[in-house]
Amino acid sequence: MKRFITGLITGVLIALPISVFADGMIGKQVQTVVPVKVDGEYLDVDAIGIEGRTFAPVRALADAFGKEVDWVNGEVVINTPETSHSEYTGLSREELEMLLRSAQGEILIRQNSYEIENNRYENDPSEQNAYYLQAAKYNLEIAEQRLSKVQEAIDALNDDKPAE
Repeated sequence: MKRFITGLITGVLIALPISVFADGMIGKQVQTVVPVKVDGEYLDVDAIGIEGRTFAPVRALADAFGKEVDWVNGEVVINTPETSHSEYTGLSREELEMLLRSAQGEILIRQNSYEIENNRYENDPSEQNAYYLQAAKYNLEIAEQRLSKVQEAIDALNDDKPAE
C-alpha cells in the first residue's frame, strides 16, 4: 500500500505543471558578477549569475543594441528608435509638461534609490550590493537622459512659438 501511495503522489507531482522560477528567485544569492561586453565594449553595469543562469539589466542591453526601453502598464517595452515615440513629436505643450513633471518625479525616486543603495554598499561592500548600487546609478542616468529629451522637446516648441 505504501508503494501505491508513493507512486500515486510521484505521478501527480510529475503530471502537474509547476512554475517555481519566480517564487524560487526570492532569497537566492548572487553567485557571480560578470562584465558584459557588446561589440568589443564593456557595459557600465555587470550581469549576475544565480544558479547557472545569467541575468543582465534589460535597459543596458537594449541601449547597447540601439533600442529604447520603456515601462508601460507593467510591461517592459523595447522599440527601435524609428518606431518609438521617444522624440515626443506631435505632443501638445500640456502633454510635454506632464511628461516633464513625471520625469522630474522619476529623478527624485531614482536619486533616493541611489542613496539607499550607496548607504547599503557603504555598510556592506559585497559584490551583490555593488551590483545594486551600479544598477541604481545607471537607472538614475537613464532618467536624467529622459528628462533632458522632454526638456529639449519643450524648448523646441518654445523656439517655434511666434514672437508676440
